[in-house]
Amino acid sequence: MKYVSLLIIVSSLFFSCRGRIFNNPYDPEKDERGYEILSIISVENNRIPFDLTFSGDSLWIIQENSHPISLNYTSGSMIRELYTQNASGIAYDGTNLWILGNETRSLINISIINGEEIRTIRLLEGNYSYLEFRDPYLYSIDRLTNSVTTIDPDSGSIVTSFRSPSFSIDGFCFDGTRFWILDGSETKIFVTDIEGVLLNTFRTPTDTPSGLAFSGNVIWMGDQSGKILKLRFD
Repeated sequence: MKYVSLLIIVSSLFFSCRGRIFNNPYDPEKDERGYEILSIISVENNRIPFDLTFSGDSLWIIQENSHPISLNYTSGSMIRELYTQNASGIAYDGTNLWILGNETRSLINISIINGEEIRTIRLLEGNYSYLEFRDPYLYSIDRLTNSVTTIDPDSGSIVTSFRSPSFSIDGFCFDGTRFWILDGSETKIFVTDIEGVLLNTFRTPTDTPSGLAFSGNVIWMGDQSGKILKLRFD
C-alpha cells in the first residue's frame, strides 16, 4: 500500500512538471548557455499573443487575425487598441507600425497613434504570417515554403529567403545578426545566421509558446496561456 501511494505521488509530480514555466537545470536537453527569465506578465483579458513587437515604451501584440493592441510591458494592462483591418503580423519601424493584412499579402504602414494608413505595398506571392523590421528591410514568414523572407519595403520584392531549420514557425525575430525562430510543436527556439545556418537551439520555457519579439538584449516570448515572458540569453 505504501508503495502504491509513493508511486501516485511521484507520478503526479512528473505530470505536473510537464507544464513547467522554468527549465529544469538538470534537464540533459537544456542548453548549457541557456537563458534567464527576467519577468512574466499576464496579458489583460487573457489575450493570446500571436505576434509581438516592442516600440520602446510598450509592447504591441496582435491576437491571431486581429488588430494591434498596445500593452504596458510591466503589467500587461492594455494602453490602447488600433482598429485596423485584421492582421497576421506586426512590426515597429522606429516611428510607426507595419501590419501584415490577413490573407491579403498586403504590408500596411500605419500610424502608431491612431492606426491611420500611411501606405500599402502588396507581396506578389506566398502565404505570409509574422512580421519583423530591421532597417532597411522587413522580414516575414512564408508558410508555403516554411521560409524566412527579406522584403524591400519600398517595392515589396523579395530580397532573399532561406528555409527554416524548424518543422513549423510560430513566431520569429531578428536581432540584426541572428534570426530567432520559434517552433511551438517542438517547443524549441532555433537560432540561425542571416543565411539560415543553424547556430543554436533552445528549449522553450513553456509548452505552448506563441510569438517572439526582440528588444535591446532581451527577447519577448508570448504564450497561449495569455502570458508574455521576458528572456535574456547568455
